[in-house]
Amino acid sequence: MANLQTNYNSCKHELQQGAGVFLDTLARTHAVYSKPNENMAKRAKAKKTTLKYLWPLLELKSQREAAYRDTFYCNTQIAKTGNGKTYSKFCKKRWCAVCCRIRTSVLINQYKPVLDKLEGKVFVTLTTNLTNNCTNRRRLSATINTYAKHFALIWNRIKKKHGTTIVLKKLEVTYNSGNGLTRTGEYFHPHYHVIMPNDKGQADMLVSEWLKDFPDASADAQSIVKADDDSVMELFKYFAKLFDTAKANYGIINLPYPAERMDDIFAVCEGRRIIQTYGGRLLPKLDDDFSDEQANEVLSSEGESSSAEVTSTNASNPDEPVKFYNWNQKAGTWIADDGEMLFDPKDYEYLWDKHGNEIPQKKYIQPIAQA
Repeated sequence: MANLQTNYNSCKHELQQGAGVFLDTLARTHAVYSKPNENMAKRAKAKKTTLKYLWPLLELKSQREAAYRDTFYCNTQIAKTGNGKTYSKFCKKRWCAVCCRIRTSVLINQYKPVLDKLEGKVFVTLTTNLTNNCTNRRRLSATINTYAKHFALIWNRIKKKHGTTIVLKKLEVTYNSGNGLTRTGEYFHPHYHVIMPNDKGQADMLVSEWLKDFPDASADAQSIVKADDDSVMELFKYFAKLFDTAKANYGIINLPYPAERMDDIFAVCEGRRIIQTYGGRLLPKLDDDFSDEQANEVLSSEGESSSAEVTSTNASNPDEPVKFYNWNQKAGTWIADDGEMLFDPKDYEYLWDKHGNEIPQKKYIQPIAQA
């Protein structure tokens, strides 16, 4: 634990001094690349990003300070066995970019096979005028409760008319800082994203009934579009925008909203179901928070296990040594006591554009490996 506390204090100094800002302007190298290291490089980018936006939340000293600190220690140390398998612990917090990557994969693995078979599926967005008065934590909580009550009532109406319908609903919360061109004032904006069929007009009925229940809501603010793979990703990504990249400043990471308002969102959504399913046995139930078993299923392709307790030797094979790598924010990778890096970030710069945004896998061209 002493090593982790040292890492915490060191990282605090680096962040306060502005160190560790990642640049994607260095020359690309031509080394030998492997898929597992690409995944680890992406995790490292998520780890580095998380620590950049986490610090203002830690400094609030709010009721979630201990939980935010858990996120700081998430994946701070990685153990690697002699056969190349790695072990690490995950905080499983909703505001952790590292854990959100795993959570998204778990949800996609669970639901995408069902959604792929869904005929005439659409992506629906629902909102109301109640957001105009959603100016504090109490009103945000009350608005979300109102949304949930009316959605359940509307779904029952749809079920009575069209029978049991598969519905996947996600709550998302954003915050308007008052800098918008068309709307003024500071307020929270809770809204729903929904994937469901519309072959019998189910989605049309959802929007129609929503507007009946909220007569002051703008019809133009609701939307129904054809669902595709991007829609599924949209549904399963973060329930709140976690960070903002200042593109003009080489990928510097900031909170998208004031830290106090981010803390409000996390407080109100704590313990709530962010993603809910409707459709009985037609759609499997899944908690928002992933288990170690679910994480292991996702990580197995990377040769890794979640939340495994390891010491200086491998419990399953005492004769096999274990090497520990500790996170280094400035380097953007995990480094062992002897200076060996788990991977060299310079070898994976091709994964991101010049602003630090991940390039979709189908769009980047991997450098040619040298023999």
